[in-house]
This record gives sequence, C-alpha cells and structure tokens, in this order.
Amino acid sequence: MNATVVAWVVSLSFAVAGWLPSAPADTTDGTCDVIQDGDAAPEASRACTVSQRDGHVRIRLQDGRSFVFLPGGEPDHFHDKSGNHVTHKTNGDHHEYAWKGKKIVVTFAKV
Repeated sequence: MNATVVAWVVSLSFAVAGWLPSAPADTTDGTCDVIQDGDAAPEASRACTVSQRDGHVRIRLQDGRSFVFLPGGEPDHFHDKSGNHVTHKTNGDHHEYAWKGKKIVVTFAKV
C-alpha cells in the first residue's frame, strides 16, 4: 500500500470512531450504609444507585448526596474529588468503598 492509501484509511478510522456513541454506564440499584470511622452502626442506610463507566464510580444516595470515585491507577483503587485514596473490596453482593474517615457499604439485590 502506498502512503496516501494508509493515511486515508487511518483518517477514515478516526472519523468513524468519533461518530460512534460512547458506551452507556452500568447502573444498579442497591442499599448503601454510610459508616464513619469508629462507629459500629451506619449513620444512614438508604436506597442508592451505583453507576460505573470508564473506571469511574458514582454512588447516589436517596437523600441527594453523591460520591464520585475516579480511577486510581490500579484495580480496586480510586480517588475522590478531594484526592483522598479510596479502596474497593467485594464480598458477594456487598461492595465496600473506604477512605479517610468513612466507608460506604453497598448491598446489591440478588436477582
């Protein structure tokens, strides 16, 4: 192939990729327990929605509060908007997001 054909094919590939819609987020409802460090019981337990897209996680509580976790460079490690390190652990239907002073335990409904 000559250089003109290769350049045309590459340009066309980028153009088509730009027209494709981005992938939708995975969104699931659950129950979230917000627990402060040192507390045995959650400060709140309420319905929540958890969305994940491109490595970003967003937890929206029924009371309107929202937590956004950005990819931290390695699996199960994130950062919140303030730059705090957040770890993610799973145990069956429970997902725990923990960071300085707080953790959220999400329980997903069994299907």
